[in-house]
Amino acid sequence: MILSVACRLAPLAPDEPDSELRALLGGLPAAALDATAALAARILPQDAGTTDPREIIVTGLRVLQLVGAHTQAGP
Repeated sequence: MILSVACRLAPLAPDEPDSELRALLGGLPAAALDATAALAARILPQDAGTTDPREIIVTGLRVLQLVGAHTQAGP
């Protein structure tokens, strides 16, 4: 459920800030953040060098946002 909310707070465009998403993640208890990051690592694209749970989630959602923007771009 936390990952669903995170998806809704993630920026929809490359120039949008991710402050709402980071605020949500920053307020989570460590156990909830770790569980959410573990799920995100299984289903979102990730940077192999990232170990911070917040960055795993933010980076994965950013990649999806970029892919979505690319596939919706017109000719």
